[in-house]
Order: sequence, then C-alpha cells, then structure tokens
Amino acid sequence: MGMVVKMMQKQGWKVGSGLGKSGQGMTTPLIFKKTSGNTAVIVNSSLEMRRVSRVMLLTNVVAPADVDEGLYDEVGAECSEHGRVKSVQIFTLDDVPEDQAVRIFVEFESKDVAARVVEVFNGRFFDGRLVSARLYDEASFYNGKYDLYKKLSLIHI
Repeated sequence: MGMVVKMMQKQGWKVGSGLGKSGQGMTTPLIFKKTSGNTAVIVNSSLEMRRVSRVMLLTNVVAPADVDEGLYDEVGAECSEHGRVKSVQIFTLDDVPEDQAVRIFVEFESKDVAARVVEVFNGRFFDGRLVSARLYDEASFYNGKYDLYKKLSLIHI
C-alpha cells in the first residue's frame, strides 16, 4: 500500500469511495496515453467507465481444480453486498496461464454498480491470489463470446 493511500485512509477515505466531503468525487484515476514529447491525452475516465457495461470479469480468483458449487454462491453473495446481481457464470479457458484459466462473469442490474464493484474487487487478495476485475463488453457476453481468441468450456456442477 502506497504512502498516499495510507495518508488518505487516515483522513477517512475508503477504497472504492470517491474523494470529497460526501464521497462524490472520482473513484477511478484518469488514464493517460503519451502522444509525443511532453504531451498526453486522456484515453479513459471514470465517467466513461461507469457507462460501459453491466458485466464484470474476474480472473485469478481460483485454480481450475478449485471451482465448485460454493464458488458461485460465494461470488454472488459478495457482489450482492454492493448491488443487485442478475447472474454469475463460471468458465474455464484452455491453453492459458493458470491465473487466466477460470473466468467468472458477474452480471449486475446497473452499469454503475458494476463499475463500483470492479473498483472494490480489482487488486484484492482472495486465498493468496491477487484478483483482477474489469468490465466486460456486454454484447460479447450476451452473444456467448466469453473470449474472442480462446476456446472456453462451461463448468457444469
């Protein structure tokens, strides 16, 4: 944990909440892309990210051998603490590093909830693993394209 985060936490800030007296400020950093010399452009902002998707992708939560029925319930319960969860789906990927092999998709009722939960889960540790959370393209998710480049197998429990 960085020094700035520690200082902000001493002042009452919590991970996932916005800056400002009422927590109304930005909750994600601006992302810049260097263009040339000393210039850069903003390629993503929290306002854009909040309207991207209702679907979150979690990776590096468990190894393929550790997927069981309890995982669905555990992920669903944890996510529902932040907002209404519509579905949890778990898939495995073949021929990828272990930290990418299990893909957990969580569909939320709203895009704002999905964005907030991504902020809470990304970088969190679960059973000694550093979890990666990100928003996932809704059209791809609803069309069954869980990875455009690799073959997926649905886990039936």
